[in-house]
Amino acid sequence: MRVYLGAAPGGEATNLALAHALARRADQEEHYEAVHVYQPTGRSVVFGRRETRLPGFPAAVHAARDAGFVPLIRATGGRAVAYTEQTVVVHHVRH
Repeated sequence: MRVYLGAAPGGEATNLALAHALARRADQEEHYEAVHVYQPTGRSVVFGRRETRLPGFPAAVHAARDAGFVPLIRATGGRAVAYTEQTVVVHHVRH
């Protein structure tokens, strides 16, 4: 198993890109497994791609920005999650 500790340089968008890359690799390699553990360096709300098609999505993005959060979209599933500098994020992927 590969273990990655610490936030990727470039903020939460880079951490999401890393999570997506790890998931793609796990999908392609039969025995691949990785964990990325970090604390975000800023405030963000990470939405799932499915949520972007819901009628309340624009209002949710607006509310996140008004509250001081950067809205982002994750490439893989899940629902909206708010991250702050006190959050501990664990991405665990395996085939």
